[in-house]
Amino acid sequence: MPAFPTAGLKKPKLHGLHKARALRNVVIALVNAGIAGFLYKTLINDKHKQTYKQWHENHNIEDEFEKIRQTGVFDSC
Repeated sequence: MPAFPTAGLKKPKLHGLHKARALRNVVIALVNAGIAGFLYKTLINDKHKQTYKQWHENHNIEDEFEKIRQTGVFDSC
């Protein structure tokens, strides 16, 4: 029986551990950022683009101007 119970255990490899973990964390952060950007674009941005497109197709600026003019907002018209 050994004098110390930990005498038979392997020592952990610490050489280069900081670099390896930093590289792993950078890769994980980049993947997460890419996924978040893609999800934001597809779930939020594309929906807003479609809403604005429909508004511009259905909006009549002449009717809007006429409504504002009839309220008396414009002094020169």
